[in-house]
Amino acid sequence: CNEAKKIILEKMHFPQTLVSMAVEPETNAERERLELALATIAREDPTFRYAYDEETGQLIVSGMGELHLEIIANRLVNEFKVRMRTGEPRVSYRESIRQKAEEWGEFAQILGGKPHFGRVRLSLEPDRSRLEPVFSNEVRDQMLSRELLKAIEEGALSAAQSGVLAAYPSINLRITLTGFEYREGETTAPACMAAASAAYRAAFLAGEPVLLEPLMAFEITTPEEYLGAIINDLNRRRATIGEMLEGHASSRIIRGTVPLSEMFGYATAVRSLSQGRASYVLEAHTYQEIPEDRAKKILLV
Repeated sequence: CNEAKKIILEKMHFPQTLVSMAVEPETNAERERLELALATIAREDPTFRYAYDEETGQLIVSGMGELHLEIIANRLVNEFKVRMRTGEPRVSYRESIRQKAEEWGEFAQILGGKPHFGRVRLSLEPDRSRLEPVFSNEVRDQMLSRELLKAIEEGALSAAQSGVLAAYPSINLRITLTGFEYREGETTAPACMAAASAAYRAAFLAGEPVLLEPLMAFEITTPEEYLGAIINDLNRRRATIGEMLEGHASSRIIRGTVPLSEMFGYATAVRSLSQGRASYVLEAHTYQEIPEDRAKKILLV
């Protein structure tokens, strides 16, 4: 590359994972091999992630869909020779709020014989233009050092990642620091981090929290004689049909959106409905609020 004519490439953005699944090695001896294999796959595939669930201790792998995780599991067994068990794929839901809310959070304890105090106020506001939560500061206080501000930001964003309703990550949020209280010799970074986490949770609950599900855009190509059966099946899956077009050789193309949770096992279903002659494509589209009755069932699980 000519130093005088540098080429700047646009930064790549990868979508959030949509489906997760628990994996468990058959023996403790297999655990290290499984973790090394997952690390290798994660380096190759930026849309794949894995982590341990802090509450259950399970190893959770996440990807872009049911087929994606099926391919990952197949590679682990056949390519990396890992003996393991897998759970059922589950949709990775998200949390957000309907309205702006602002609350204080406080932490005041004696730790190691020393007082630790933190008190902050956070404002949470829905922002559909951004997927990941964004933090900003409106406080102009000389006692708010960079260290304390960083701790507050980390506490708020960590709480957003952990979720409030059902431990699902939060999205579409603007988080703003609007208040800060300082006590000489008592205010510490860990206390401010804990106070920010408490303020986030209080504001989130005050902002009419909602559970969101991933919505997929689909395109199905089918011979015309199977069109009615496929449309009936899509309606049962809560799909919204956007348009129907004429394809080649008397085929029809159906486009629309459908909740990802309704599409598990669809490859088998569409083959059965069309005698193997229909094909389909799914891609991530957006998130939408889950109907209240379904949200209650998810939160009770």
